[in-house]
Amino acid sequence: MNAREERGRAIAAKCRITPKGNVYEVPSQTGNGSYLVNPAREYCSCPDHADSGIVCKHLYAVKFVMSRTGRAASQLNLAN
Repeated sequence: MNAREERGRAIAAKCRITPKGNVYEVPSQTGNGSYLVNPAREYCSCPDHADSGIVCKHLYAVKFVMSRTGRAASQLNLAN
């Protein structure tokens, strides 16, 4: 498990991730706002994802929540 995955797991365990239609609202770990995550498009509005284009901790957090709740987890195509 890489560092982003570990941080994503921590976010999923500690924070409220709110589904809003096809996207999820994921709080920032710093407590300064939140980010919108669209797992089907592998998109997150955070600067890390925007700068690097790789799977960020927020996408991983949504992946963990979806697999925990059984919400279309099979549709996620996030690299491990």
